Amino acid sequence: MALVKQYGGVFQHILRTPETLVALGIMLVMNICRMINTNFWGILVTGRLQVPEQYIAIFPFARAIIMLLFFFLIMPRIAHLDFKRPLMTGFLLFVSSQLILISSPALGYALLMLSIALEAFSLALIQPFMDALVVISVDAQERARIVSILNVIMLTFTSPFGWLAGVSAEMDQRLPFLINIGLLIVGIVLISRAGGKKRDVTTAV
Repeated sequence: MALVKQYGGVFQHILRTPETLVALGIMLVMNICRMINTNFWGILVTGRLQVPEQYIAIFPFARAIIMLLFFFLIMPRIAHLDFKRPLMTGFLLFVSSQLILISSPALGYALLMLSIALEAFSLALIQPFMDALVVISVDAQERARIVSILNVIMLTFTSPFGWLAGVSAEMDQRLPFLINIGLLIVGIVLISRAGGKKRDVTTAV
């Protein structure tokens, strides 16, 4: 009970800290978008785009290779940047990847690969800078408990979107990704409201 009371105080601290709430909103947007992509990408690609199932594994492999190259070749050159510009760029790239995905024709392998490449670049940009944003937006003395509460809140609010995306996919397999685009736009607005602080990603995370 004593621990529960302590967490109650931490929760109130989160509610009184706008920077932490903005970071939570961005985390929530990304978690929902990745959940929707993970569960409905294969359905769209094998259904609407008619890509044979035996080729599906190629695309996640390509995404992983692109992200790995990005981390080794690009990230060292931009790690010193303020988180705001890389996050904004990452979210815009993610929106572009989703737009290309839902507008791709059946067996449109070139556009599908372009969508995968843009998504890989966006995720490689977003994740480390989002982690840095969380680190610099929470109270250092209560960081562990605040981050644990943020993760619980994030998981709680993510769950209903899985059901919503599933219902949407039954009507049109592109709708879950339109939900993603809407959420990413919300994320872009949140990033624009986040206060910029210069912090090297390699030392902030």
